[in-house]
Amino acid sequence: MHDEPLPATMDEMAADYAAQIRSVRPHGPYRLLGWSVGGVIAHTVAVHLQRAGEQVDLLALMDAYPSDQWRELAGPTEADALNALLRMAGYEGGTGALTRDQVLATLRNEGSALAALPERVLTAVLGVVTNNARLMRTHRHQVYEGDLLFFTAAAPRPEGWLTPFAWLPYVTGRLVEHPLDCRHAEMTQPLQLDMVASVITSRLHALGT
Repeated sequence: MHDEPLPATMDEMAADYAAQIRSVRPHGPYRLLGWSVGGVIAHTVAVHLQRAGEQVDLLALMDAYPSDQWRELAGPTEADALNALLRMAGYEGGTGALTRDQVLATLRNEGSALAALPERVLTAVLGVVTNNARLMRTHRHQVYEGDLLFFTAAAPRPEGWLTPFAWLPYVTGRLVEHPLDCRHAEMTQPLQLDMVASVITSRLHALGT
């Protein structure tokens, strides 16, 4: 594992993503899908690709909300980052001040591969989570030229202010929402992914692919 500086901005991160994508597939059309922070990155990558003259004919976000909706919130503590790590693994961590040992014990009890992370790697992951939270609060979105396909985790949640329609200033086309009866952490479970895949498959067929 190499030590690399964390990106200073979301645009810097997205430019790296776009470069990595183009190293494998130099030209579009591109189809992008992202969950949570990954969805915000996907929107930013789509903008970068379009500004490079490339075609992006599908942008799909899974329960990912624009920076505007996070900007005024306080930055995360390590306990918040640890809870985020649990959510990344598909478990709701609650709001308590969890320690690393408690989080690792939970992951071990649930059989998660994340429990096997060495201390150095866990520290790096927490650093990424904290940095991503900072980027989410400081990023200024540009406009994506096209439609936005949005999958919402529609189960009740503490962040009642979140709405996919906050993306409307940052897309030129339609925003098509597909609510899923699950929590944010459950979006990547098999049942939800099957529903996401079904919708995206239909959309790709409509595009002629």
